[in-house]
Amino acid sequence: MSESEIYFICGYTNPDSSIVNVSQKRFALPYVQFDVLINNLFSETNTSYEIHFDKDYQFISLDANPDIFKDKTIMISLSTAVLNHLLFPTYPDQGTIHCIISSGIDDNNKMSATDYYNIDSAGKVNIWKGEYDYDAIKDGLLGYLYIKNIDKDMLERKKANILSYAMKEFEGLIYDTGIHPSGGLGFIDDLFDLYEEESGKDRVSEQRDIFRMNLMLQAKHLLFFDYTCDLISKHSIKDSDHMCRRLKEMKYAWQRVINKLLIQTLAYSRKRTTTILIEARELIKQQRELVVELIEMLKQEYNL
Repeated sequence: MSESEIYFICGYTNPDSSIVNVSQKRFALPYVQFDVLINNLFSETNTSYEIHFDKDYQFISLDANPDIFKDKTIMISLSTAVLNHLLFPTYPDQGTIHCIISSGIDDNNKMSATDYYNIDSAGKVNIWKGEYDYDAIKDGLLGYLYIKNIDKDMLERKKANILSYAMKEFEGLIYDTGIHPSGGLGFIDDLFDLYEEESGKDRVSEQRDIFRMNLMLQAKHLLFFDYTCDLISKHSIKDSDHMCRRLKEMKYAWQRVINKLLIQTLAYSRKRTTTILIEARELIKQQRELVVELIEMLKQEYNL
């Protein structure tokens, strides 16, 4: 199963207004959390897995004995504040989450770890391997996933129905499916409305809010374009090459907006804020139109 297929089956595309605690986080989108994504992936299968996240997505340090991680390969979710191998710093109160793979803990409580998404100064994704003292990172532990065995046959059946999952995600981006009157893109529109409302009130606070927006758009929103292109290319949908070019152009346009947001955290400019708002709102409009076309393409070729 490819990354793009996992992405759509998990339901990663759309924020969900029912997510708890989101009102406490300024300038954040309520994207579905890890436990929900994993449960979406393995629902209606006989996959055996153990997942532990606090219901309010708080730290679980007191619940996690280090013995849990011995002699097992486990994905763990941590606050970036406790991960010193990451190049880019973050604000301690921003609640930024990062996942690494633990391959065991020795008798000295040293955890062997691998990070498959470690970004360098050039923006390149690298693999980092090293170790952490468990006592040094346990206070940043937000959750973990241990897969005991996978029901591959059922996952293959889900994979065969991937276009239906994709259609659901596309519709959720632009239509009212119970999460927002304007769909998932409505949340992003609201985010920039809030940015405009709050801009100029408190420069230090705004720079921190911009940092959160930047991380969210980079880590969540940009994934849509490459994964959608991969999906329609694999299924040889009519005009998929042309659509992929448009998806990539839109991704690059969003990347330019994100870069300008990042510059705002280093060298604030009110004029740049105005430019960001104009470009972001135009991109949201264009993305809505593009998603409508994707939906029509799938309806015409697959009668979905």
